[in-house]
Amino acid sequence: MNPIQLQETRRAFYGAAGQMLILVRDDITELSEKVGRLALHSMITQVAVFWENEVKPDSLG
Repeated sequence: MNPIQLQETRRAFYGAAGQMLILVRDDITELSEKVGRLALHSMITQVAVFWENEVKPDSLG
């Protein structure tokens, strides 16, 4: 896969994943409140870190 295509595919995936996390943040009802909060926080943090790394000047090619 072309490097630019790969980069844009990853961005699209993580963008969608971030939106899904926002939509489900209130629907993690099968877990205890504490575990649900920790799980959600972990997932949101992972997406945030990805995007922080993507917008660094050296990653914009």
